[in-house]
Amino acid sequence: MALSVEELVNHAKKSYQIQILAGQTGLNNVVNWIHSVEDIQVANFLRGDELVFTTAIAQTGTDWLDSFIQQLYQHKAAGLFINLGPYISEIPDEIINLCNELGFPLFSIPWKTRIVDISRDFCNQIIQSDGSEGDISDKIKRYIFHPSERKELSNSLRQNGVKPVRSCQMIIIALEEDKKLQAISRVAKQNIKNQVHRFQHVYSFFEDGKYLVYVLFEFDKRELVYLNQRIIEEFNKEDAKVHLAIGPKANNLEELAEKYKEIYRLVKIGINQGQTVLHYDDMGIFELLLSVPNQLLEQYYDKTLELIVTHDRNHATNYVEVLRLYLLYNGSIQKVSEQLFIHRNTVTYQLNQIGKILGRDLGLLEVRLELLLALKIGDLL
Repeated sequence: MALSVEELVNHAKKSYQIQILAGQTGLNNVVNWIHSVEDIQVANFLRGDELVFTTAIAQTGTDWLDSFIQQLYQHKAAGLFINLGPYISEIPDEIINLCNELGFPLFSIPWKTRIVDISRDFCNQIIQSDGSEGDISDKIKRYIFHPSERKELSNSLRQNGVKPVRSCQMIIIALEEDKKLQAISRVAKQNIKNQVHRFQHVYSFFEDGKYLVYVLFEFDKRELVYLNQRIIEEFNKEDAKVHLAIGPKANNLEELAEKYKEIYRLVKIGINQGQTVLHYDDMGIFELLLSVPNQLLEQYYDKTLELIVTHDRNHATNYVEVLRLYLLYNGSIQKVSEQLFIHRNTVTYQLNQIGKILGRDLGLLEVRLELLLALKIGDLL
């Protein structure tokens, strides 16, 4: 998994005589790479989540530190290491107060500690962590999609520190059809992963065709709400309309794996209905339909609506939409007329035609329920 500032520092604290001076509340910041900066203007080229090192060799005094740290913070650097020595011997109290106020981790290392050594150490840790994260995600993906491998994968996941018996949930992220997943920048995807990591829970991330999939272990409702907001904001930056399907909380990974097809269907509902976030537990009748095999749903849909669907296709009518609105507005011809910007008489005529085509009396409650159910099923298929 991605490493936090605290995890990197704890591993190397004694070896390099690292001292934390301020900003302890930011120790869970994610670190993606290491960057050595001597020119304060270079901060503008940071991508975010870098741990920055400086010797202050290009600076005079300490007045520059305030502006430098403000820039690093604004560009979402993970923290700052200052190599104390001939160019800067101590950190002013006002700088320590600033970092505490910002929650920006500030460290010192003695001059005898070579930045090249600590940077290499940290970079190796990051590379190893990324490899481990990819391995875990690949195993969880195989666990979900290949039931025959689950026993073997369970043992392997335990060795990686992932207990398949933990409670977990799946989030599936889909984009509008005109915005391909490959077009979303690597930075955006990394930023989302960083948001997930900040909660310090085990998680898995993988791409499955046009979907981004997260498996989250032991996240609570508050954390999920926050994460959903951050995901939507990140995709908005990319000018991409996103749909999130939040699966039910499962007691273990095997239970989650049995539900994944239903969660995939859930995201299709979000796309069809134009909804940004859908929770499995809030789906009402859809929660029941999601558990029904596709073949049975298709049979019911075709038996109930195929005649009118075929008529729309062959005669360029929109009877399915008229029927949907008629049922949605509980049989109100006036509301259908207003929604479609057509005369009430036209709506009445079209509803009569729909009734004739289907051979059903649209005035009967039972018939309306059957047709509404079929339309709901259509949103799943």
